Amino acid sequence: MKIKLIAAGILSALFMTSCSPETDSTEITMEAKTFTFEDIYEGSNSATVEMDSKAMIEAQESIDSEKIESVFVSGVTLSKNDSLGLSQITSSKLQIMSESEDLPMVTVAVITEVSEDSKSVEMEIIKEIDLEEYLANGKIYLVLDANFSEDNEEEQPLEAVIKFDVRTAK
Repeated sequence: MKIKLIAAGILSALFMTSCSPETDSTEITMEAKTFTFEDIYEGSNSATVEMDSKAMIEAQESIDSEKIESVFVSGVTLSKNDSLGLSQITSSKLQIMSESEDLPMVTVAVITEVSEDSKSVEMEIIKEIDLEEYLANGKIYLVLDANFSEDNEEEQPLEAVIKFDVRTAK
């Protein structure tokens, strides 16, 4: 019985990959975005940055926006280069919102533990989230939720570099 299930799974996977259209994959690294946290309380705090996704795509000569089939986040690096570094942050998540009310806010990356002496960390990517529809609307909002270990009245800027994997039809 197990052999039949395994064989059926392998055949299904082969069938799906043989029928899928061929795509080109291009990685786009957007310039660093600064998230400024103000009036920080211990626990979860949010900062939002607006991004012109249409301009980001149009700036890429190798990508035909008409042929985009899917867009995924492929990497997120958080950094803070002052004397404190990321020492006051215990965890974080990056979410994306669209201008369209029809699209829900989605979490695309998380980090559950941040070393006290870190100045930079790579977030864990949630791979299965296709953002093509979000980016097609022209503007997206990046929402960074950071859990701080203590209250702080001073502004705390965090920089995020986000990489996108854009897949286009050949």
